Amino acid sequence: MYRVSKMDNGADRDARPLGTVVDVASIARAIHLIPDYGAMVHPGLNAMNTLEFCQYFWINCFLDKETHQAVY
Repeated sequence: MYRVSKMDNGADRDARPLGTVVDVASIARAIHLIPDYGAMVHPGLNAMNTLEFCQYFWINCFLDKETHQAVY
């Protein structure tokens, strides 16, 4: 599996993370991302705040045959 990380766009003056607009035509398919928890899992981690606590993720290339072929 490939490891990816969040893009660091900085933050605005209210400390909210900035986002990026992606052209819909450039999206080929949705993928599953599995959080890379590191050596220790944060005790407050849950499904709603995973993107805040985790910096790195693994691409699940075993979702289906098409995803596996596209990733490899």
